[in-house]
Amino acid sequence: MTCNSVNGCCTSKTIQVVTTSAFPTYTIGSSTNYSVGCAPLNQTTLSIVNPVSTNTPQGTCSYAFLAPSYTGAPVFVNAPTSTITQQPGTWTVIVQDNSNNCETTVYVPIIQNTVAPDVSASVLTQTLNCYHPTVMATGSSTTQNTIISWLVPTTPPQLPGSTVVIGVPPNGPNTSSSSLVYANYTVVSTNTVNACQSSSVVVINQNFKPPVSSPTISIGTPTSVYCNASTNPVVLTTGSSTATSGGGALAFVVNPCWQGPSPQTPTCGSSSYSCYVPGVYSLNVMDNYNGCTTTNTIMVLDKTQPPVISNPLDSATLDCGSTKATLLAMITGSNSGLKYYFYHYPIDAAFSPSSAITPYGPNPDLSGTSSPSVQVDQPGEYEYIVTNTLTGCKSFGSFIVTEGSIFADFTPDPASGYAPLSVNFINNSATSLGNSSVTSIWNFGNGTSLTATTNAQANALYNSAGTYTVMLLVQKGNCMDTVYKTVKVDLPSNLEVPNIFTPNGDGNNDVFFLKVANMGQIHAVIFDRWGNRVYETTSSTGNILWDGKNLNGKECSDGIYFYVITGEGKDDKHYEQKGNVSIYR
Repeated sequence: MTCNSVNGCCTSKTIQVVTTSAFPTYTIGSSTNYSVGCAPLNQTTLSIVNPVSTNTPQGTCSYAFLAPSYTGAPVFVNAPTSTITQQPGTWTVIVQDNSNNCETTVYVPIIQNTVAPDVSASVLTQTLNCYHPTVMATGSSTTQNTIISWLVPTTPPQLPGSTVVIGVPPNGPNTSSSSLVYANYTVVSTNTVNACQSSSVVVINQNFKPPVSSPTISIGTPTSVYCNASTNPVVLTTGSSTATSGGGALAFVVNPCWQGPSPQTPTCGSSSYSCYVPGVYSLNVMDNYNGCTTTNTIMVLDKTQPPVISNPLDSATLDCGSTKATLLAMITGSNSGLKYYFYHYPIDAAFSPSSAITPYGPNPDLSGTSSPSVQVDQPGEYEYIVTNTLTGCKSFGSFIVTEGSIFADFTPDPASGYAPLSVNFINNSATSLGNSSVTSIWNFGNGTSLTATTNAQANALYNSAGTYTVMLLVQKGNCMDTVYKTVKVDLPSNLEVPNIFTPNGDGNNDVFFLKVANMGQIHAVIFDRWGNRVYETTSSTGNILWDGKNLNGKECSDGIYFYVITGEGKDDKHYEQKGNVSIYR
């Protein structure tokens, strides 16, 4: 509108103006929900999310982040679209449209949240000992959005979870029987919203010290396990008095526990213990202060070896004419403290000493005689017991007593031969208990005899051929035996050759026949006077027969013929004869 000030007239014209005030749009984001807490949540990132220029689709924006304490003009930048801050308070975030300089402003409050959560730990005991070698510690917090973990003296040093077992090597050091310090454990409570933590240290001690000294063990009498242990065991005792690890009025050793080899039964609470088998016995006592134990051992020796009888199954003989047989139990080692008692024997048997069968009051272990040599008078079976009177250990043995006997026997040397024959007779006779006091009566079968009181050899001469029966009778006491054997006597060998024979068929001196005795093989060769062989033969029967014919079966003419005859006698005599024989018809 234009007005004339003189006349007051005005002229107006309307113009339409199009506005360009288009403001950018965006949203604000925070990485920590618009708060700052404890590390690592002690800062937050403010971000301009999806900034959009509304003037033109391709428009650009610039940005400004103004801290709570900032008082100057904003400074815009094209990037970045975020800022990191640890400062709480009201932040001013401005986005400007670069095409029209329109601004959109947002005020963002950043809250400071550094409140730590509470934390506590509960544990049964803060001292590990033999009563409680391990304990469970539990951490807790009343603050919401918290997690519990433990810092432990191992690798890894932090364990997740609200509980931890203290006393096991994976969660801590090995326990010690000398140190009273174990380790420190820290329970940690972490707020998941602001990362703030609280912690509490749990100091853990230890007392695994055993009683200062081992318990004393006394051994009574007997000091070794004997065969009579069922009625007379070895007794072990203890005073169970020893210093303990903790001291104080309640520091004393309690609950003695005994243990021995099977089948002994473990026993606790008694100050004495009866031992029935040999072996190692242990006494375990507990420190009432910390529950720790210590052990002492003692060896109980084995004296349950029975007497060793080296002839548990033996025999004895009542010698011919004797009234007593000696039974000797042979013991390996000493006979001291041993008793010999016969409990089974022939009903009529008499003993020397008589105490060998005498029971001793109510205790049969003490019955019998201390002599291992006993004489009896009857054949049969005798069973006895050898008892060690100290240990009650026993061994059993037996004897078989037999009647004495005699056995007649001899050997003729030689048993055959040629007259005159001298024969030695070796007396092989024997009795069950030696050859003393034996009478030998000989009948040699040739009309001679001999009586001798020893087993010496005898001799007889046989001059004539024949078979002779030789008898030997031997006698000792009431024992007697007889044996017969033969001696064969032959004539010596002999060879005689005739010098004439008449092969004319009249049945008288028709053949050339040797006169022989006990000859073996004979070989004969006959020649005529010109040296021609007319006859030859070998005989294994001890003789030959020549009928006067030549080798061709023809009769030899009368005259003189020459022979060579060799042979062997059965008595090993060698013959070789040469001569002549005449034939007359």
